[in-house]
Amino acid sequence: MKKNSRLTSIMIVQLLDSKYWLDYEEELIDKANEGDIAPLLNAVVEKFNSHNCKVKEANGILHDKDTRKIWDSQINDYKEEPKGKHVHFLIKFERGDTINSLAIYCGIEPQYLEIAKSGRYGYDNLLAYLIHSKDTDKYQYKPTEVVTIAGPQYMDIYSDRHEAWIRGKATKQANLAKKDIDYVISEIINGNISKQQLLLTDNLYLVYSQNKRKINEAFDTYGELKSAITVSALEKGSFKKTIIFISGKSGVGKTLLATKLANVLKKVAFCKVGERWEICKTAAKNSFDEYNGEEILLMDDVRGAALSASDWLKLLDPYSISPISARYHNKVGSAKVIIITSSVDPDKFFQSSENFNGEAIGQFRRRIDYYIDIHDSINSKDSIDLLISEKMVDPYISWLYPDLDDYEKYIDYFFKKQETTSVSNVLTSVIKKIVDNMRWNNKDLNNGSNFKR
Repeated sequence: MKKNSRLTSIMIVQLLDSKYWLDYEEELIDKANEGDIAPLLNAVVEKFNSHNCKVKEANGILHDKDTRKIWDSQINDYKEEPKGKHVHFLIKFERGDTINSLAIYCGIEPQYLEIAKSGRYGYDNLLAYLIHSKDTDKYQYKPTEVVTIAGPQYMDIYSDRHEAWIRGKATKQANLAKKDIDYVISEIINGNISKQQLLLTDNLYLVYSQNKRKINEAFDTYGELKSAITVSALEKGSFKKTIIFISGKSGVGKTLLATKLANVLKKVAFCKVGERWEICKTAAKNSFDEYNGEEILLMDDVRGAALSASDWLKLLDPYSISPISARYHNKVGSAKVIIITSSVDPDKFFQSSENFNGEAIGQFRRRIDYYIDIHDSINSKDSIDLLISEKMVDPYISWLYPDLDDYEKYIDYFFKKQETTSVSNVLTSVIKKIVDNMRWNNKDLNNGSNFKR
């Protein structure tokens, strides 16, 4: 646009602070701040008319619910904060003038005057923008909030143009989705966007809905990268996996405790080492269908029969990571913390696994860092037994599973009760154990020194 082009419409966008409104009564600004923008808009119209710049249409709205994203170095992420109260005054002239002349007439600096884009829909888009009709990522104002001083009432315009604006919104969304896909994929493979963020953020979900295959492939790729890094770190002895088993009858709060533990652990991981851990909560069946390299694997109300005995031993081995059975396309169970909840104790749980065939129960017991047995509601005081697995001083032979076979069994590990306690104490003990296993208290976090079995 040439500097001296004659404009037939402008959008005034200005904060409600008197220092930005030259030669306006303070009372007008105060009323606008209180929600009554009509007197201020009327004053703007009068200024234009007094300079022989006849106003044909004038619509305005107070935007007091807009937000903006700012970088927060404390959480290492963007956060939203409210924008200051401001008005959008859309003015259409019978003849118009240059932008500098219009700025002088209305007493608003020219940088705060927005110009309609060229084309037949330029002014129409500004009408829609008053209520963010085509911008789903912005707060949606009601058309009844728009004040009309001159020209057709905004509600009449809205009734006439609403369907067209909806179509325009869809077109804009589609164009944005095409434009943003490369950015989203880049953020995914760099670990900056989680699947949950994608699904819960409107503008990201829009991109996902139109590029589902590409985005899921990006998550698969990032999952492979995370798994490879985890395997390498485990092989170097940089950490050992932590296995938590929670049991209790239905309704005592197993899932609640497991979820609380996982969420606390996410915060600890970020505070300790600045890592953004993710949680994969699996279904009772097909446990690994949704797993994609998340650091925390929460196997809620899973059955022992969900995996074979061999796969359970591989998955829960604290010092190695191996692909599990082919039914899960040889997915690597590379979680750093595994939390299992079940209505039965660990012995019965593993006994029910496929192809158990009377395996020595000690090799399952010794893989568990903490066995948490909830014998009453977690809201009750001292309702939880906290147990650890220990090697027996005097292992013995027992017919542990007479219902399965007649073979004698070698018992070399048992669960030793540490205390009967509350949820808060359980969380403290378990988190401390995980921190120790991850070596987060060691200043040299990457020196590769080995854990001893």
